Amino acid sequence: MHPTEGKVFVLLVSGKVKEGQGPTLASCFQKLATYVEANEPGCLSYQLSFSDKDPDAFIIFERYTTAQYLEDTHCKGLSCGRGGPAALPTVLDIVDIVSRFEMARY
Repeated sequence: MHPTEGKVFVLLVSGKVKEGQGPTLASCFQKLATYVEANEPGCLSYQLSFSDKDPDAFIIFERYTTAQYLEDTHCKGLSCGRGGPAALPTVLDIVDIVSRFEMARY
């Protein structure tokens, strides 16, 4: 058995938008999140949050049933063409992506 089998896959995207572009990111994300919620049962969480100290800093917290689901369904599927990602390069300034597997839940 692979050491990650049966564990939830977590993706944390953090970054900054260009100054004042937070509402644009939120609008793009909302369209995508609506599609993901309705069409991707393997996505357990899909949330955008902004910093309380810097309105241009954000995180996107995503949880998937498996890493394979993220790759095959979310990234290669229709969700990445739903109006969210297309506008993102024009508003993003810095992005860092970290992936992990959950080991315990409380």
